[in-house]
Amino acid sequence: MRSQDEKRDIITTIRMSDKQRKQIQEKADMRRMTMGSYLVYAAVNSKTEFDPVITVHAQNILNIARKLAKKYEPELLAELNEEELGLWCM
Repeated sequence: MRSQDEKRDIITTIRMSDKQRKQIQEKADMRRMTMGSYLVYAAVNSKTEFDPVITVHAQNILNIARKLAKKYEPELLAELNEEELGLWCM
């Protein structure tokens, strides 16, 4: 029997496009889950959110690296910018 914290007794409606629904349903099917169960699982277990404090420190480090690259190895700036874009677009 589930504990009070684990009981699923709240119903929520969400809006999405047909394309999003199909993508989510495919991911749920791969895990042999219902769409609702998958959505809850994905939201609760998501690791893609950045901690705001870590984000600030990471940006500060990137800014220092950019200053060093400009001064000592300007040819690395494009690579640094590309990697930074990849980091923030995860």
